[in-house]
Amino acid sequence: MGTYYVATAGSSPPGSDANAGTIAAPWLTLAYAVAHITSGDTLYLRGGTWSGGEQLRIFYRGFTSLVTIKAYTGETPIIDMEGVVNSDYSACSIYVIGTDYVRFEGLTCRNSAHCGIYFVGADNSAIVNNIIEHSLYSNIHVGLSQNVTVTGNRCRWPCDYAKYGTASEEPISITASCVNVEVAYNYMTHGSTMAAEVSGGEGINVKEGCSYIYVHHNVVDQTRDDAVTPYKYCFGVDAWDVETHHIYFYDNVAINGRYGYIVEAEKTGACHDVWVYNNVAYNCGLSSEIGTYGGGYAIPGWDSDGGEPSPGPKTNIYFYNNTCYNCRWGFQIWNSNITAPIVCRNNIFANNVSGEVDYAVGVPTEEITYSNNLASGTFDFDDPTSASLSLTFPFGTVSVNDYHIGASSDAIGAGAVVSGGASSPYTDVTVDFDDVARGAAFDAGAYEYGSALPVGTPVLSIR
Repeated sequence: MGTYYVATAGSSPPGSDANAGTIAAPWLTLAYAVAHITSGDTLYLRGGTWSGGEQLRIFYRGFTSLVTIKAYTGETPIIDMEGVVNSDYSACSIYVIGTDYVRFEGLTCRNSAHCGIYFVGADNSAIVNNIIEHSLYSNIHVGLSQNVTVTGNRCRWPCDYAKYGTASEEPISITASCVNVEVAYNYMTHGSTMAAEVSGGEGINVKEGCSYIYVHHNVVDQTRDDAVTPYKYCFGVDAWDVETHHIYFYDNVAINGRYGYIVEAEKTGACHDVWVYNNVAYNCGLSSEIGTYGGGYAIPGWDSDGGEPSPGPKTNIYFYNNTCYNCRWGFQIWNSNITAPIVCRNNIFANNVSGEVDYAVGVPTEEITYSNNLASGTFDFDDPTSASLSLTFPFGTVSVNDYHIGASSDAIGAGAVVSGGASSPYTDVTVDFDDVARGAAFDAGAYEYGSALPVGTPVLSIR
């Protein structure tokens, strides 16, 4: 297990591929450095910018233990693909194919005319505490991989239509039959300026045959730089044309999306065993361009568009103990291919402009269990127009509206007791957003009354 260093020509000491790769004599180019590391090694990138199309590219290496490529402590290495006009994989800042056991940490990836970080066939790997900005497609794309963590990253200007004049995919896309992937403590801002009905630009999407994916403690803020009301959703599952199942969304915050959280199967793929619980959504679905079609939590009606087959079946979908404030609708189902159990329970739908529930004509409401939800009454939130909750990420503190309930809230004791289920702890709704145990009578919404971490404790941090 070796430790090596790579630095730009302008660094002190400067990099050269004739060097030994030590801290006193670092290598210069990323390609040379990657070619000379092996299983168990650590490669530090010193501060500086690699540009001119130089990328971290790892193809079909037979690593058998973790290789870590990371920022040197206290320094900011940048991989800037500005000027690479090919919208293919040569434009990715980090591109990994068919190589297991790789970890990228603390790097900044910019101006990729494809994806910022692209993993396909990269088992037992990690993407941790990176900043990815101004990508044409996804900031982070993971496909055909197992046992991967995507944690603590900051995604900015994803699917950057304003920069490229076109865009596609989602800021964080988990796709192509991934298994056992954790997506946690990531923060997305500067939503895409793509047109309303153009695909792409959504926040965190799990799709196309994935299973056992855990999405938690993320914040997706779709607020656009051009001040247009956003119409891209924040969190979603889309089976598309492959069976997709056992997906868990919990303890996330969705801001200013077309939807906060959606579960869908746009083509023929079956979607089942999806849990959405202890989440917060606010200001979602408010764009005038989408009319009444949008809100906090939904199974939307994206089907048979352009002659595509009818949407795939959806069953075992659970929306438990979420909070929805100032959205278009609280809970919306516009898709008829659903089969019980479809459960919406213990949620707060407060101050939503069109109402609590919206079912399209033809939706089989007998397949839906809707109970112990609150849409009116006193909630006694900490004033969401002024108060905020501080969420601490590796790169700083984020303030979001605070929806802890107060002593006069009608949500106290209004929920039904819900067990964790067979897949606990990933369906453990016996604790709230703050990991505080719920009482003998559950409160409605993401927070139990009195729930709060001690003053000064980070609410969202890598743990």
